Formats: sequence, C-alpha cells, structure tokens
Amino acid sequence: MLLGDNERFMIKCQVTLKKYPNDAPDMPLVNCIPVLKNRYNKGEAVYELNKGRSVIRLLSIKDDENYLKLLFQYINKDASDPAFSNIKTGETRIEKKQNDEGMGYSAHVLIKKRPSDSSFQDCYEAILEEVPGITRGLLAQALTYFLRENNFSLIRSRGQKELKCRPIFDIDFLAATTLEQSLSTGYLCGLTATRRFKDNSLDDDGTVMVEEETLKLSTKIRRGEGAIKAIKSAYDKLRGRKYTMLRISYKDKNKRVSSDLVSIGKEMSLQELATAQLAQREKAVLASTIAVCQTAFHEELLAKMQNFMLK
Repeated sequence: MLLGDNERFMIKCQVTLKKYPNDAPDMPLVNCIPVLKNRYNKGEAVYELNKGRSVIRLLSIKDDENYLKLLFQYINKDASDPAFSNIKTGETRIEKKQNDEGMGYSAHVLIKKRPSDSSFQDCYEAILEEVPGITRGLLAQALTYFLRENNFSLIRSRGQKELKCRPIFDIDFLAATTLEQSLSTGYLCGLTATRRFKDNSLDDDGTVMVEEETLKLSTKIRRGEGAIKAIKSAYDKLRGRKYTMLRISYKDKNKRVSSDLVSIGKEMSLQELATAQLAQREKAVLASTIAVCQTAFHEELLAKMQNFMLK
C-alpha cells in the first residue's frame, strides 16, 4: 500500500484492556494514561523487536476530556532501501540507509477515554491510521510493554503479599459493515484460501515438510448478490477440502482495496455469509501534506479521525 501525500485511510477498532492476573482489579484507561505519560517523559516509551532490528517508539502523547491521542514511529532496519525512478527515462537510483538507520513510518491512534458501553468497562472505541508495517498487534504489544511497570497491585483474600498487576492491550477491528454492504457499493477483487498441515512431508525422511498450502481463486461475478453466491460456493467447496481460512479481497466505494478473513469451519448459509461483519474504513483527504514519517501530530488528520469516531 503506497501512502499519498494528502490522504490516509482510517479504520475503526476496539481497544480492550485485559487484566493480568485474571483476578486483578479493573485498570481503566484514565488510570493508565498517567503511567504512559510518565514513561514517555522519561524517554522510555520504546519497544524493540527482532533483537533491536526494529523499534516502535511513542513520539508524542496528549489527551483532552474525551480522547487519548498517540503518535507512533516504527523503524525497520531490514526494510529495503527506497528506490526513486525518473518518470520519463525510467532511470533508477537507490537511497542507501546509513548505519543505525531504518525505514521509518508513523501512525496516529485516537482512543476514546471512556467506555461507550457501561456493560463492558474494559472496551474502548479507537481510530487507527492505517500504515503498512504498523499493525494492530504491534501497537498492542508496544502499549502492553510500556505499561508493564506501574502502580497497580492486588492483595488476594487471606493473602498478605501485594501482587503486581498490569493491563494487556488487545486491539481488534470494530465491525461496522457487512460483506453484502461492501459488495453493493464496491466489488470483489479475489479470494485466497489457506490450509495448514501436520506431519505432511514431501520426502520419506521428513526432511522437507509442507506447513501451509495457499489457493488463489477468482470469479467473473464481482458485485452484489451474485458475488456473495460465488463466495458461498467457494466456501462450501473449500470447507470440504479442509481449508481453514478464506481471505476476501474487495475494492470499496473509496476505491481502496481491503481484505478481511473469514474462518472456514461451520456450515454457513448465504444470509450468514452476506451479513458477515467487516471492518469499517474511511478515506481522509487532507488539505495539508502529511509525511510518511511524521515527527509531530498532524492536526487535520486528528480532526478527521475524531469526526470518523462519531459516525
């Protein structure tokens, strides 16, 4: 996915603060924010991966009455050097990284500070700027790491020892649209099925093992109910062949290619497949240029993320 100078895609998510240990008291987001700010102010909001080859850093943090606003930077030393080509001649040059440099990206995250549903006190609505490499899982890992040292504690009944507690962040898509809705305004791009194997070797000695098999599918029917029927037909046949996951790729009304995973397990009716929940995305067109690796908040994008939150 290429990032434009004046556009970004935003995606609705849900942040869940799980507890460790399970019997720990609630650790609401408003109580976590001071801990996160303290770590940021100390310059300790840095999470290393791949033995230091990749780093995700909290570049900026601020909050108001309603929202927590975060700006993350992701650096990957193993990413390929960027290439630039002349449009007229095709001549290409490669910009070499210097020592201790890596390809850098940034992503904004907006989290509502209070739960929208009082029945689920540990769940918070969020908007993520969609950026390649900065995944939901990576952001959740980083936030969990940043809050590993805190002032939360637990004393169990009949116990005398104070036990340390910590929140574990989980970020998932906030499903807000269906496959039927997406294919009524957009169209199907393709299907990819996968299945995993156990103890399936290519040779008698078991030297080479087959771990996963991928099957790519296409159909001439790409819109509306016809496309859903084609997906249903593929789902049924794949289920019989022991495939376990189906990736549905589609282009939405914003001309943005997206994909969502459907687990192949139980038998599904056409109606169940049509109403399968997909993530909700929206394109933000910006009047001011946004960098691939921002060093400060892009206020216009934050404003559009807040407006998207309210939809």
